[in-house]
Amino acid sequence: MAHVERIWVKRAHRGPMDRVERAQLVAGHGVAGSADQGGKRQVTLVSTERWAEATAALGRAVDPVARRANLLVSGLDLEHTTGRTLKIGACRLRIHGETRPCQRMDEAWPGLQDALRPHWGGGAYAEILGGGEISVGDQVAWQAPPAAESAPLSGDEIVSLCRRHTIFEWSAQAKVDPIPVARAEGVYFWTPEGKRYLDFNSQLMCTNVGHAHPKVVRAIQEQAATLTYANPSMATEPRARLGAKLAAITPGDIDTFFFTNGGAEANENAIRIARLVTGRHKVLARYRSYHGSTAGAITLTGDPRRWNAEPGLPGIVHVPDFHKWGRRDPEPVDAALREVEDVIRYEGPGNIAAFIVESVVGTNGLLVPPDGYMQGVREICSRHGILLIADEVMSGFGRTGRWFAVDHWGIVPDLMTMAKGLTSAYVPLGAVGLRPAIAQAFANRPFPGGLTYNSHPLGCATALATIAVYEEEGLI
Repeated sequence: MAHVERIWVKRAHRGPMDRVERAQLVAGHGVAGSADQGGKRQVTLVSTERWAEATAALGRAVDPVARRANLLVSGLDLEHTTGRTLKIGACRLRIHGETRPCQRMDEAWPGLQDALRPHWGGGAYAEILGGGEISVGDQVAWQAPPAAESAPLSGDEIVSLCRRHTIFEWSAQAKVDPIPVARAEGVYFWTPEGKRYLDFNSQLMCTNVGHAHPKVVRAIQEQAATLTYANPSMATEPRARLGAKLAAITPGDIDTFFFTNGGAEANENAIRIARLVTGRHKVLARYRSYHGSTAGAITLTGDPRRWNAEPGLPGIVHVPDFHKWGRRDPEPVDAALREVEDVIRYEGPGNIAAFIVESVVGTNGLLVPPDGYMQGVREICSRHGILLIADEVMSGFGRTGRWFAVDHWGIVPDLMTMAKGLTSAYVPLGAVGLRPAIAQAFANRPFPGGLTYNSHPLGCATALATIAVYEEEGLI
């Protein structure tokens, strides 16, 4: 290592600290004591303001001598250097050979490190460019601290930061009290402190193969190492194989798929397709239903979550349910179908593009249609030229014991949406399945839609592995 008479550091670009002149070198492990990464030596800089906040949070003052030993108060230049020894304040730290840390700093370091962690945003890591030496004239590239170098957060810290910087869905933010989750495996998940929960709910009714299934995890790792992303205008092997696989397991002659990021987007695209193919603008949906929270999907939704989004997408009409709110038993099938027919008559059959239904109603009561209802809806739609859209986002992929809930009644919808269990929620992915006559409508005219993450190779590979688990382990 070169003799150091003077070290000059220079920012390669503006970093998180606006005033590098007031930087502070955390020397608990010595200037050259942090681990080499790729042959490049790293030191850590924290602003003096953050240091003060951290020592206050620690609840005790750090030894003044040790503190002085770690303050760079003379701008970017480290003036107190002689030969191979860097001198900062009262500490002498070797930068050649084995590093001897500042003893007082070592004593304070464990608690101080924990206290500094919440304030780390005020600092930066400085990576020495070029070899593993600290030499006169070395430049530093500024970057955020690598997450891997931070100790895991406690459950309370996770909850506090999530509540401070993120928004929880469908909740008054001042009242949320989330469970911190650190890891999960099989049917269990754990808090950072090791408390174990049995995941009866499969999180949001989606981790159908359990958590961290090795086959699915391996597929994600292998795909990430091979091809993490491709422009949706390109063709990839995971996309090709998944399309063919879904064509083999979906009902009837559904054999073409448009991939989305999730269930709500799948429903949005399904009603768009129905309107374009039929030339009609109205869409029927049921009151006791949930189809997602994006603009069109929340308008389709019949439950009170829709209210705050109104007025929503024009042309959405809600029909009475086969199981009325507050009643113990479903309506007689004939009566429920007659109410659907009445609404169609009032709205005009020639104006209605589609009727979207949850095959089994999910968050509005886990309502199973009585035998004959779905068959009757299929017949009514066919008779009036209305496309039947089956929302299988929650009920698909084994949640009812079949691949899809509609399989229980032997019907084939014109369009079918899916997500959640498609990848067991390991990676976001949704899809719209189309029957041939509908897909053919876009043979000679452009399909008017697209997504940056459409047919994402990581999502498609994950779905293929998830479906393989369903088949190989006899889950469906």
